[in-house]
Amino acid sequence: MALLHGDFTTVELNTKAARQWLRDYYDVGTPQCRAPVAELDAILNIRAVACRTFPLRSSTARNHRQAGRAMRTLFVTLLLLFVAASATLIAYRNPGYVLISASRTVLETSLAVFLIIAAWFAVLYLCVRLLVRIVRVRAA
Repeated sequence: MALLHGDFTTVELNTKAARQWLRDYYDVGTPQCRAPVAELDAILNIRAVACRTFPLRSSTARNHRQAGRAMRTLFVTLLLLFVAASATLIAYRNPGYVLISASRTVLETSLAVFLIIAAWFAVLYLCVRLLVRIVRVRAA
């Protein structure tokens, strides 16, 4: 795992410890022990080449960040689709009715259209407030 994450220091320490453990507890002159010791030596020799050839840590971290962003985007998209589908079904089954009257002017619409208009006004209001705050910060 450390090698996959580009942590060559940990790989080197663990490989040296494994090689020392083999030498302490087994007869490394036998053919059964020579192969594992040779493999551990090969891993130690790979470290120098891998460090110079490609930076695993930065590219691995970058790939994890990109995968995380892609998953987050997919999740948010699916969540928005679910909310939109649910709102559509609710509005279809129960259209509702909004009647606003002021003196001789009357506004009459379905609840879904009224909520859409109210949401647009809320977004517009928040955008104007954000712009005003940005202008005040720049002026200060």
